[in-house]
Amino acid sequence: MFKLLFSFYKKHFFIHFIVSLLCVNLLHEIGISMIFYVVIYKVLVYSVHIVTSVKSNNQYYIYYKNLGLSKLNLWLGFISIDFVILSILSILT
Repeated sequence: MFKLLFSFYKKHFFIHFIVSLLCVNLLHEIGISMIFYVVIYKVLVYSVHIVTSVKSNNQYYIYYKNLGLSKLNLWLGFISIDFVILSILSILT
């Protein structure tokens, strides 16, 4: 299951890693008081990405569904991994 999740994450990694770097930069420059707005920003970016991805690539998810992963499980795993990366980047800076 984790291998499938990481193969899904790999396809969407670049844009979300850039967004995470921007969020960490905002936290570093402005301060920890901006954490609420950074989390809201990340949620909005995820929402837009999920909606556009699901609507445009419906056939893409059939591969993962046949292997036992629903869209909900894919995106929840993806968001969890990305928030862990955001947390690690925040701690490192």
